[in-house]
Amino acid sequence: APSIHERAYRDAPGGFPKLGSVFTLNLFNKKITFLIGPEVSSHFFKASESDLSQQEVYQFNVPTFGPGVVFDVDYTIRQEQFRFFTEALRVNKLKGYVDQMVTEAEDYFSKWGDSGEVDLKYELEHLIILTASRCLLGQEVRNKLLDDVSALFHDLDNGMLPISVIFPYLPIPAHR
Repeated sequence: APSIHERAYRDAPGGFPKLGSVFTLNLFNKKITFLIGPEVSSHFFKASESDLSQQEVYQFNVPTFGPGVVFDVDYTIRQEQFRFFTEALRVNKLKGYVDQMVTEAEDYFSKWGDSGEVDLKYELEHLIILTASRCLLGQEVRNKLLDDVSALFHDLDNGMLPISVIFPYLPIPAHR
């Protein structure tokens, strides 16, 4: 079944029949290409670096992560950086993290009272950071750097807004 976005696009006046399932719009200073539907969007995920450059597409992330990291490096170095995550997130590795994840969640929720209100988004973000830090960086790093790592992840998450794609250097609080 088509998603709500696909239905809205398909049913919009002059939408799908006029533009088709692949089209590009000029939005301020960026050309943004839309791939509507799984038949065409799969090409995005399977394209080679020479056909579709991640570095070019994700250039808006450079202010977030800084120079020389992730999308501000050539493909070979980026692959080396991604290899860390690829290895750590393999199914056999993830299965090995289950006990650590359960322990982290039980410890976290044991500090909650029997009633009250929480900011669920904040709490779950915090739990995810604790769990990821424990599993991917180790218990020692998680314990020593918890507040710093948590604050950095929070800033990264809140610094990537839709407007960041078009204006990555816009002087707004999220980009500081």
